[in-house]
Amino acid sequence: MSTSITVVDGTLAIRSLDVTDDVAVTYIDHLSPELREAGVLNCLQLGARALSFAGDRAQVTLLADALKSSTESTRALLSQVSKTAEQSVAKSAETLEKVIAQLLGDLGTELDKKLDPANTASIIGKLRNALLDDYAKVTAKVREDLDLTNPQSPLSALRSELYKDEERRYEALTKQLVELLQQSAARAAASAERAKSTRKGGDFEVATEEFLTGESRPRKDLVRRTSTEYGLDQNMIGDFVIDINPGEVQGTRIVIESKNAHKSTTELVRELDKAMKNRGAVFGISVVSDTNIGSHAIIPFGDDKLIVRVPALPDHEWDFTALSVALEGARWKAIMGRMTAGSLDATRVKADIDAAFAIANRFAEVKKKITAGKSHLDGISEYLDEIKRDLVTVLQRIQDTVSEARPMPEAA
Repeated sequence: MSTSITVVDGTLAIRSLDVTDDVAVTYIDHLSPELREAGVLNCLQLGARALSFAGDRAQVTLLADALKSSTESTRALLSQVSKTAEQSVAKSAETLEKVIAQLLGDLGTELDKKLDPANTASIIGKLRNALLDDYAKVTAKVREDLDLTNPQSPLSALRSELYKDEERRYEALTKQLVELLQQSAARAAASAERAKSTRKGGDFEVATEEFLTGESRPRKDLVRRTSTEYGLDQNMIGDFVIDINPGEVQGTRIVIESKNAHKSTTELVRELDKAMKNRGAVFGISVVSDTNIGSHAIIPFGDDKLIVRVPALPDHEWDFTALSVALEGARWKAIMGRMTAGSLDATRVKADIDAAFAIANRFAEVKKKITAGKSHLDGISEYLDEIKRDLVTVLQRIQDTVSEARPMPEAA
């Protein structure tokens, strides 16, 4: 559709007008939708006034050029008249010379009157006054349009629009900042309260239970929280019991002890022995948050016990990566006990499980790199990828080895 521009009864109507000028497009684009129509009107008003002023100055320039041309023509005519008079004087009487001199004098006087800028009645005087008057009117109008103290001026309206936009942004940022400060204060208060509370151990057990449940569900293992139930020895030692695929395997259990308190390695191993006996488990894992327990994330004791260190994260969360690896190894070791010795390479499986634990302990190296400084951060991502590939390879070997073996028949 072509652009349509009409002027009817003092109203300018523009339809289907596309503007590609970068300055105009950027200015209108930065305005909010409800202010864009007023912004376009301001642009038209300012542009029209500027062009009108420029047009007036162009007309004055043309008039001045015409006057200059007329003056030059007059001077040429006078020169020709002077030459003619000189020739006539040479051929005529003294009377002709006087008459021509008088005519030339009268002509010069008349020209001086017509071209004298100090004479308001002369052509130049009238032109000068007209220019000064028009210039004063245009200047006053431009000053009025650009006066920031005049709320009706286009520039003042533009500034008001910009201020409103900035005020909206400031209010939004202020609101976000207040919300962040409130959230920070709430977290700080919650942290202080939790630091005083005796429920920290309970929170750690809840987080451990959620992780164990998520890890065991895909394997069809059953997780039970038994910290409030009596076991075979009529005590409640053993916080969690994992029945390995109870639909297919009977009596293969792993017991989990969750400790968020400071205990020695000897005490943890002693409690694991009691928990395994009390829950009838073939493997035991002690999950601790104490960073002073050993230098590795996974510490084996014999062939049926592990101590797994779970580091704390911000906002009272924990990193259960090492526990995921330990649980996988413990599960395969528990299954190994039910396999026929002649059909399963027990040494091979044990070596692969130990390799998996060693790979998990490499996470401690990542923590050292992070703590050492920014110069090591670039290599952390690649290092973690290597750990993941190595761990998946070892666990796949374990799965293949166990899948090839035949299960031991159930005891009568």
